[in-house]
Amino acid sequence: MFKLWKLILITIMLFVLNGCDSSNSGSFVEKKQKESSPLKQISFYAWDDISNYKKAFNHLQNYNKITIYLNGNRKNFVSDAETLHKNGADVWSLISHNPNLDYIENKVDIIVDYNQKHNKNIKGIVFDIEPWAKFDDQNSSKNRDAWQDYLNFLKDSRDILHSHGLKLSVTIPFWLNHITEAFPNGRNLNYEIVDIADETIIMDYTIFHDRFYRFAQNTLEYADTKSGKSVKIALEMTKSKEKNISFYNNPKDIQQFLTTHIPNSSFTGYVIETLDAFSDSNITVVAP
Repeated sequence: MFKLWKLILITIMLFVLNGCDSSNSGSFVEKKQKESSPLKQISFYAWDDISNYKKAFNHLQNYNKITIYLNGNRKNFVSDAETLHKNGADVWSLISHNPNLDYIENKVDIIVDYNQKHNKNIKGIVFDIEPWAKFDDQNSSKNRDAWQDYLNFLKDSRDILHSHGLKLSVTIPFWLNHITEAFPNGRNLNYEIVDIADETIIMDYTIFHDRFYRFAQNTLEYADTKSGKSVKIALEMTKSKEKNISFYNNPKDIQQFLTTHIPNSSFTGYVIETLDAFSDSNITVVAP
């Protein structure tokens, strides 16, 4: 009889303990999901001197992750990366001119050397190159060879990066989803880039809230169908002659955008162009 009651007591205790563990586990998962929310992450392009980074960081509230796309052509790139890493930011190398593969391999060597000497690694390279700027008619079939050269270059660069455990990020304007005639198979150019890149950043170029998701939606929905693809939406804050593409004149308006939920699984956060422009705006943004 005693053994029976002892067995019943042990069974009840195990049931209670398992229930408690399950409850705690669930709340922990929920907490981690909230912490890893794309709206809790923010990124910046940093083309110039980063001396204002502390001011910028102090104007970010409730963010769990800050990523800096740091100009890889600056002579202070390594020391700037060290500074940003020490202050908790993730760092990528940012390149903008029309590079060749020798240039990419040189930048990769710098990153690999840095990563071997530091506890926190540079994640990869962000391409912000604009081959489309040289075409009068970007969607013309006459440009097929040029577009294909661009895609081949991205593929070769990705292969170099992946061989060293690094990632490729590619910045594109939202209108590339209309470039179809430039390819024999009629696929959207943005689809081709999502297939190649680990991360795609869409320059949204609008200050109108009813437009900005629609501008990125096509790319996001395609990336949702691909495993492991990341898409970010970039918002412009630098001074521009085109008043409807930048938050330069009304920087506080950007808060509404940065707290807008994006339903796509591939969405991993917002990017601001640039770190300096955000710092100079003197606004504070608060993650939800």
